Amino acid sequence: MERDRILSVNETAKFLGTSRQLLYKLVKEGRIPGIKLGNRYKFSYRAVLEVIRKGEIPPKIRPSRALEAAGDNLTPAQAGKLISKTRQAVIGYIKAGKLSATRLPGGGARKRYLITRQDFENFCKKEGYSPK
Repeated sequence: MERDRILSVNETAKFLGTSRQLLYKLVKEGRIPGIKLGNRYKFSYRAVLEVIRKGEIPPKIRPSRALEAAGDNLTPAQAGKLISKTRQAVIGYIKAGKLSATRLPGGGARKRYLITRQDFENFCKKEGYSPK
């Protein structure tokens, strides 16, 4: 079983695309899970990722590309390349309820989604796709 990665305040703020000051405020409000060790806060990568996936983060936070690069997630464009479909086709599957995905905050008109590898594999099996 893979170990949980522990993040510093700087790493977590960068990961979430926010300032350190806002991160401290959110921890004190109980909206982002953090542990104070001595005079420093530490964060569980998995716990922060779960807050993002559940959509429980405030609208001021814009998760960075680091989240998309996490090994257990795919963007619609990445998923599309694996099954020879366009990004829009994959978003169509998401909107139709055929493929589970997490909607990320921000992005404006271009909505941002993340797909877990497990959800993608289940979708491929169900729909008969063979990922490259």
